[in-house]
Parts: sequence; structure tokens; C-alpha cells
Amino acid sequence: MPYGEIADVVEDLAVAYLELRAGPDELFIDTVKRIGIEPFKERVYAAR
Repeated sequence: MPYGEIADVVEDLAVAYLELRAGPDELFIDTVKRIGIEPFKERVYAAR
């Protein structure tokens, strides 16, 4: 990612995590372990 897009990428990842997590107590890493990295990659690359 270009340096100028890093903040937007982090925001995309955070929003995806909040939408995909199983509940408010699920950590980001636990969400990734449960559903994999693909939904996050799709979110980031769909916006670019």
C-alpha cells in the first residue's frame, strides 16, 4: 500500500473486524483465526 493510504487501510480493517467479530469480547486475532484473512483482504482491496 502507498504510504498515503495506510490510515484508510487500518480504518477498513477496523470496520471489517467490528462487523465480523462474534461478539464484543472477541479479539481481532481470534476473529482472523476463526474466519481467515480473506474477508479482510477483500475489504481492503475492494476499496482500491
